[in-house]
Amino acid sequence: MTEWRLGNFIDRLEYQMSKTGEFMSTRLTRKAREILDLFARENASPTSYIFGALSDQAAYAPYVSYEQKKKMPRELAVRLFNDISSVQTQINGELKILAQKAGIAGKLTFHTARHSFADRARRKMKESKNISIDDIRQALGHTKLDTTQRYLNSFDREGLDSAMSAIFDE
Repeated sequence: MTEWRLGNFIDRLEYQMSKTGEFMSTRLTRKAREILDLFARENASPTSYIFGALSDQAAYAPYVSYEQKKKMPRELAVRLFNDISSVQTQINGELKILAQKAGIAGKLTFHTARHSFADRARRKMKESKNISIDDIRQALGHTKLDTTQRYLNSFDREGLDSAMSAIFDE
C-alpha cells in the first residue's frame, strides 16, 4: 500500500507504487475529489499524510519519494510497514462493522475494493470499446498483462456460464 499524501492529489492521483516504484497517474473523478475534500485539514502541506491514518511527525514521514524510501534505514521501513498494516487492520475492522450494518453477507476488506474495481472494469470492458485490458492492467499497477488476465479470469464466472449455455443451446 502506498501511504497517501496531500501532494499526490490535485486534479490527478499521482504516486509511485511502493512495490515496484512504477509511477502512476490517473484523473480524479468528481466523486473522488468530493471524498478527498472531506479530509481537508488546515495548515496541511503537500507532504502531509491524508486521512489522518499516519502521523506527519513519524520518523519515516520525511521519506517521500520511492528513491528516498529505498534508502530509508531498515528499522524505519519496518515501522512504516507495521504502521500501514495496523491502519489496514483498523480499516478492515470498520469495514466488517459497516458490512454487518448494511446486511452484506460476504467478507468486506480493504483488498475487496481492489477486487471490486477490477471486476467492475472487466464488466465495463465487455460493454465499451473505450476500455482495454491494458487500461485495466495499468490501473491495477500490474507490470505484465498475463498477471491482469489471471486476476480478471478469477472473476469471470458468468462469462463461462454464458459460453456453456451457448455451446449447449440453453
